[in-house]
This record gives sequence, structure tokens and C-alpha cells, in this order.
Amino acid sequence: MHGRNESTAVETNRQSNQPGGGNFARFLYNQNPFYLISAAVVLYGFNGAADQAGAATRTWGLAGLFAGYTTLLAVSAWAIVRFGKVWDDARSILMVLLLLLLALSSSVDVFVVQNPSMAMALAMAGFSFAVGLAEFLIRSLGIRFRALFRIPMYLMMAISFFFPVAFSLRLEHFPHTDVRNVILVFPLLCAGALLSLMPAIRKGRRYAAKNGTPWHWPLFPYSAFVLLTIGLCGRIAMVTWSFDSSAGFGMLGSWLYVPILLAVAWLLFEMGVAEQSASIRRVAMLLMLLGPSLAPDWSFQDSGSYYGQLTEAVGSPFWLTIVGLVFLFGLVRLRGFLSANWFVGALLLGLAIVRPDGSVAETVGDLEGWAFGCMAIFLLVCRGWSLSSRRAFAATSFVSVPVAQYATPLVEPMLGSGQALALEMAGVMAGVVLVAGFAVGLLFGDRFARQLRVILAFAFPIVAVVLAGLVIYSGHRTMAPIVVTGAVAAASLLFWVVTRGRLHLSSASISIVATIAMVCSRQSLPGMEGLLAARDIQLLQFLVVGIGCLVLGLFVSAAKAGWSAPVSRGFANLWQEIAEPFGACVEEEAAC
Repeated sequence: MHGRNESTAVETNRQSNQPGGGNFARFLYNQNPFYLISAAVVLYGFNGAADQAGAATRTWGLAGLFAGYTTLLAVSAWAIVRFGKVWDDARSILMVLLLLLLALSSSVDVFVVQNPSMAMALAMAGFSFAVGLAEFLIRSLGIRFRALFRIPMYLMMAISFFFPVAFSLRLEHFPHTDVRNVILVFPLLCAGALLSLMPAIRKGRRYAAKNGTPWHWPLFPYSAFVLLTIGLCGRIAMVTWSFDSSAGFGMLGSWLYVPILLAVAWLLFEMGVAEQSASIRRVAMLLMLLGPSLAPDWSFQDSGSYYGQLTEAVGSPFWLTIVGLVFLFGLVRLRGFLSANWFVGALLLGLAIVRPDGSVAETVGDLEGWAFGCMAIFLLVCRGWSLSSRRAFAATSFVSVPVAQYATPLVEPMLGSGQALALEMAGVMAGVVLVAGFAVGLLFGDRFARQLRVILAFAFPIVAVVLAGLVIYSGHRTMAPIVVTGAVAAASLLFWVVTRGRLHLSSASISIVATIAMVCSRQSLPGMEGLLAARDIQLLQFLVVGIGCLVLGLFVSAAKAGWSAPVSRGFANLWQEIAEPFGACVEEEAAC
């Protein structure tokens, strides 16, 4: 008998894999799409009847017929479960019923302007019918659809039925209010209704266990809410087409669906937290990042469109979406998930580049300085109040942008009016970064701080030499370059005092020589003739080259005199000072 059962199973499996009409019949038998086809045909017929002339006079008749067909579907679902235990077909009917009930709510839109009392009566009757039908199926079939699931479901239905009544209230009490402002509230309410699922999701799969059906989590109950979400997206389009009299599709655009997308993503994230699933959380965060792709106005309407008016009044939906994402990922970080740090940083950088009107900054002066300030604060506190040299340097470097924006007008007279504003701001930003590196290298003693010291030992003399060249050859007549090179020389000397390294002593020496050369230049001090005449500048150039050749000659003589070993040891020590902070540091890497 056991062998016979196995052969029968093998034969059944073989037949199911064969192509042909039998396979198609088996598909129809298993999937049973006829309930969906029936609902689609009936819905199409009622839509055609509602568009005919005189449909308003027989509203209750059409609504009654639609409710009758919906009741017939509900009774069919009840019968096949109670008498046939065919739960799969019942599931198809229940899903179709949810979409039909949302379609029934669209009948309210027709009478909102013409007959507000009729619209209110239809809304109340339709919502009562939907609740009554749902309660009949839940109670009679013994489905344990708990309160934290029922409340969001009925809230979504209530918004779909009763929101159109707000347009009649607008006509009566707020006639001067733009109707598109009212339409904009609808997606926000839909997103809020979706978020009411949060308490149920946080309870996890145990809250949906033993539900009286053969369906398991997450198929029960979230398949119903997926369909309700799809239905609400359709209602957004229908409400927009019904009440926005603009040309074409009116204000309808993908940006209207951003609130629903973010709500769904946040619910998925909470589900990942409740189920301790990193993959669900990652999918949720990636879904959040799809928001900016929906937020632009892809219809390319003119500035007089509602999208343009909203941008002028509040801000571009694209910019508002990025602000909302910063808030959401900030909440994710507060929940203790460190992976959100990169997302918050990238979004804040986006806010620094994208202006509230949706345009992109083209120059340093157009950047949003407050966003860089927020990035600096976030870097300082993202891992608690324990400060590391890396985050301290990055935070102070980000502060360089707002500092440059506010300080450039103050230092412009010192830098000279002939320079371009962008170059002046870049110079101020570079100065702030150098000061930040100097402070971090001096106050911290970890590996990154030592690396900064070596980098600045090369950067400081380069800055001093470049400024000296600008002063001598480009005709600057301000004290600012001399002050900067003097500060660079002092910083190098301070580094040498702290580290006692040859590298910083060499850096300080070059910076001091550059400062002296700038003072000797005729162009350095306004109103002074300088220590050198104009014809002597060329002599100074030859003098510098001659001193360089002298130094090379001394090295050669030292090698001939047998002094090469001490010199080699000196260079070896200098190279060790440079290479040691960048070499392998096992203990510090293990600590990181």
C-alpha cells in the first residue's frame, strides 16, 4: 500500500508538470480567478452606469444593487467556508470585498458639490454597510481578527468614505480656501491611518497566532492591509480627479504618494525590529530611500502649478521628503541601530546641497550652512559623548562651510576686493580645516592625531610658500598673508615643542623663511617701500636658488668627509617620524 501511494504521488507530479490543457485546468482549479473576474466585470458595469445621464436620480438604486452584489460575495465566502472548508477561495473573495468596499466609497464624490446632504447620507450608509459586512464575516466564520487590526482597517475605510465630505464643508465655511490644499490632506490622513497599525506590529507574530484560519503570519492579516493600501492609493487618484479642476491630471503626481511610502517603510522597519530580522530592516530603509525618487514633479508643469505654489509657500516636496527622511533615520538611530549613521550623514549632505526651492547649490555661497552645522553636531553625538579625534576633525571641518559663509564678508577687506568671492570662501574654509587639524593633532594622542601632525608638517610649509609666492608676484597689499604665514610658523614651532620631532622643526623653519620673504617684499606692506627695491626682487630669487645649491654642496662635502652615516641616521629618523603614524598599529586597531 505504501508503494502504491508513492507511485500515485509520482504520477500526479508528472502530470502536473506536463504542458497542455490539463495544466491550465489545474491552474484554474487551484487559483480560481473567477471571483476576481466577476468583481471586475460588475465594477466596470457600475462605472459605466454611473457615467450615464440621469445617474444622480437613481443613486440609491445603483448603491443598493452594488451593495447587493457585495453581500452576495460575502455570503458566498461564508458558505464555502462553513460547508466546504475551502479557505483559499474564501481568501480570494475577502480580498475582492475589501477593494469593492473602497470602490463603493467613491460614490460619495459625485454628490459632494451638488447635494452635500446626500453625500453625507451615502457616506454614513456605506461605512455602516462596510463595518456590518466585515463584522458578520469575522464573527460568523470564527476569525480572531483582534482589535489592534480592526481599528486600522475601519479607520482606513472611514477616511475613504468621509473625507470627501470635507469639500462640502469647505464650500460652506471656507470658500476662499484652495481646494488643492484640502486634497493634499488626504494622503497625509491615509499615511496616519496606516501608522495606526504600529501597536499591532510591535506585538509581533504572536498577536496574529491562533486566528481561527489556516493562514499564518504575515499572510494573515497583512495581506488585507496590503490591498487596503493599494485601494487607498487608487482613492488618492480618484479624489484628485474628482475635485481638482486643473487641466490634464490636475495636481496628481507621484509626490502625493510619498507619505504612504514612508509610512509603509516605517511599518516594515518596526516589523523587522519586532521579529529581530536585519533583512526586513534593511529592506525598510532602502524603501525609505525611494521617497526622493517620487518627490519631484515629473509632469514638468510650469511654476504656476500647485507644485510650484507649494514650493514657494512651504518648500519643494523633494526637499520636504529629504527632511522627513532625516527625521525617520534619526529615529532609527535613536532606536540603537548604528547603520543609520551613514544614511543620516548622506541625507544631511543632500540638504546642504539642495535648497528649499528644490534647486541645487552651484557655488559654496549657495550651500546650506545650517545643514553642515547639523552634520557636525550629529558627528559629535552619534556615538555618545565619547569623542574621538576622527569625529572631532570631521565635525570641525563641516563647520568650515557656515564659518566661511558668515566670515567672508568680514575678512573681504583684508583679503582684497580684487579676488573672487568663491576663492575667498575657499581660503577661509581651508583655514578653518587647518585650524581644526592643528587643534586635533595637539589635543589628541591617538593614531589619527599623529597622522594629522605628519600631514600638517607638510601642509603648513606648502601654505606658507604658496602665500609668499602670491604676495611677491601677484601684488597683494594686505597684512593678512603675513599674519597667516606667521601663524603657520608658530603652529609648526608648537608642534615641535610638543613632539620634539625633526619634521616639525623643518616645517617651522620653512614657514619662518617664507614669512621673512613676505616682509621683505615691497608689495607686502601698504604704504611702505619695503626693505628691497623693485630691481632687487630678481636678485632675491637668484639668492634663494644659490642657497639651495649651497645646501646640496654641503651634503656632498659631508659625504666625502665621512659624515654620511650621521646624516643617513638623521634621514632615517625623519622617515620613521613620517611612517610610524601610518604603520600597522595592532593594539589601536584591536581597540577600534
